[in-house]
Amino acid sequence: MALVKVSEGYWINTDTIVEYADINETLCLTTTAVAERDSGGCYPYAIRLNGEEREAMLRWLAQAEQPKGGQDAIANLQLEHDVLKEHYSAALKKITALETETEARQATIDSLSAEYERVEGLCNDLGERAREAEQKLIRYC
Repeated sequence: MALVKVSEGYWINTDTIVEYADINETLCLTTTAVAERDSGGCYPYAIRLNGEEREAMLRWLAQAEQPKGGQDAIANLQLEHDVLKEHYSAALKKITALETETEARQATIDSLSAEYERVEGLCNDLGERAREAEQKLIRYC
């Protein structure tokens, strides 16, 4: 039960407010009150507020409406968060796959570089042997 103090000694149970209207500087609240008859149940009860009491209740009503909008905003932010989280997760998976592919390609590049150096060394050896053979051939001829 939420009670709002509208003036000294006058409180209103906001859980019972069904509707309200602010007309001609008078705030009309329709509330439900428990019937004191044998049949039980609730019946409408009208409260009219003016002056400072009206202002106090209007301030509370304005604040009471704010959380509903705030709850909607929170729900929208949560939904947006969930969507962004899914996008982030998908992007992270793609990045991980690309990193794995990059590492595999780097390993291939390293392997090819080592093979190139080995072949280059063999070519240098062959070139040197060819020069030695050419010099021997020149000496013998």
